[in-house]
Amino acid sequence: MRLFKIKRIILLGMFYFFDTRKPGNLIQLMTKKISLYVLLILAFTLVPGCASFLTSQMIDSHKGMSCMNCHTAKPEKTAPNLKHPKNPSRMCMKCHEYLKNQDHHPSEIELDSSTTLPSHFKLYNGKMDCLTCHQVHSGDDYQKGTANLLVGGSYNNRRTICFQCHNKESYSEINPHESMLNQDKSLNFNTCDLCHQKRPDPRFDRTADVEFKSEIHFLCWRCHPPMAGNFFEQHFLKKSNAEERDIGSPGNSFDVMKTKERHLDFILPLDPKGKITCSTCHNPHQPGVMVDKKAAKGAGAENRLRFADKCMDCHSKR
Repeated sequence: MRLFKIKRIILLGMFYFFDTRKPGNLIQLMTKKISLYVLLILAFTLVPGCASFLTSQMIDSHKGMSCMNCHTAKPEKTAPNLKHPKNPSRMCMKCHEYLKNQDHHPSEIELDSSTTLPSHFKLYNGKMDCLTCHQVHSGDDYQKGTANLLVGGSYNNRRTICFQCHNKESYSEINPHESMLNQDKSLNFNTCDLCHQKRPDPRFDRTADVEFKSEIHFLCWRCHPPMAGNFFEQHFLKKSNAEERDIGSPGNSFDVMKTKERHLDFILPLDPKGKITCSTCHNPHQPGVMVDKKAAKGAGAENRLRFADKCMDCHSKR
């Protein structure tokens, strides 16, 4: 609360100095400019975190952050003065809220025997954490960064960093889409365990009952690269709410989706956060796995698509 008040005072001061409508304001143009610079310096140096308050683009590049976001004092080679010296990854959680075990950014993970860690990937207290794969600073210009500030980057394919430690060949031998059923047509739960946190029961479970090991799209990206092009950018992780009513066409596409689901007897499941993800359009299951007819649509179809009309299943015809 105190930090917010300080920021507010600084900003109000800026508005006062540069409001030419105020009677008695004798500060001329050059003085105004100098005052602005002074106020900005105060904001960025005296108030830790104010840089991020005034800058919105900081997730991938850390642009706009200051040393004091993570350090208690000016960092030195022999004294980094970190706010969390025992586990620096705790600082990441202040801005990046990956706090659940089911998230694709788990923390404090012990490595199994199948994982080989290159020397430039560091463990913290013997465990994998945020700064094992991500770096805060990037070369001489920490504000520029590599894509997602990945250690050893940049990478042409985001998955490349995974195979710095994991054996790619062992993953290429597995096709979970075709190994979900045993010969007697019972579920092969070993395959289910690749994606599901809790073993599902297709006889009773519905979308809200299913638990995943991570965000759904991240599970898919272990084998499939993200889609390229505008379609992905316009649809991926979109959510129905008052501010974001549609995905590029009149009306509410999410309303159209629900109407089509009722009338055409299929489902377009959103992720647990109510957002469009890979499995909204693609059915990852092998034919014969899903008992519910609506959930079974698209299994084994071309590109595993749940529907035939593609765009028109969600968007009103123009």
